[in-house]
Amino acid sequence: MNQLKKRINNLEDVIDIQCSNGNWNYDPYMQGMANGLLLAHHIITGYKGELIYLEAPKKWLKDYPTLWTKIKWKLFGFPKPVTQNEPNQKISKFLKSDNTKSMER
Repeated sequence: MNQLKKRINNLEDVIDIQCSNGNWNYDPYMQGMANGLLLAHHIITGYKGELIYLEAPKKWLKDYPTLWTKIKWKLFGFPKPVTQNEPNQKISKFLKSDNTKSMER
């Protein structure tokens, strides 16, 4: 029984880390991980009450630009990342078109 209590305490430590702000709400995977750990704790301890899952936030933290990204945009003029709906305008400079002359002589 002492071994079970130790494992439950270890699981509770992991749950505290996973359910902390900035971790569980980073993306849907991390939310699912937190909810899975809560479910595991619920099952292992035999808790009879209702399990309350973490609900998805309106916006995931991964969707916010980092401070470093904002600094790069401000100082160096780096473009904002291209979303899936926007075509990548920069790729054309890497493609060889019929009008460009070959560098080979």
